[in-house]
Amino acid sequence: MHVLLNCVTLHPETKFQYTDSMVYIKIHRESPNNRSTESRRQAKELGSVGETLASQWLSERGYTIIENNYRPRKHEIDIVAIEGGDLVIIEVKTRNSNSLCNPEDSVDHRKRQFLVRLADQYVRSHNWQGNTRFDIVSIVMQNGTPEINLIKDAFNAMNF
Repeated sequence: MHVLLNCVTLHPETKFQYTDSMVYIKIHRESPNNRSTESRRQAKELGSVGETLASQWLSERGYTIIENNYRPRKHEIDIVAIEGGDLVIIEVKTRNSNSLCNPEDSVDHRKRQFLVRLADQYVRSHNWQGNTRFDIVSIVMQNGTPEINLIKDAFNAMNF
């Protein structure tokens, strides 16, 4: 049996149906384009809260935050920092506790490609000569309390 799960957030109207050999899950899934204005606002607000928490948390652990929301074009780098002599490009993913997967799982191949391109632009425009690495900060909100996980050197730019 093959199972394919996308990272989705369970909606209160989620229904589970059981048969002898399978579990069917009827998921109310909102794509970014189909979300209501209120839902988009809440998602953006959660993301902003996560990025603020991540910046504070990283600063407390020795990272020097250089820039938040670096956006030369359509896409953005959530946090640019220096840690251990490295330039660190940091992607922050925040989810509520009812998500089916870890927030970092949504940093897929395409998102990583965008981050690598943006990092290259940043390095060139700021004449950075040292090492660059990519970290992911994963935040799960549990009843208003953040559970923060840092994945250092989450992926390598040479793979893109």
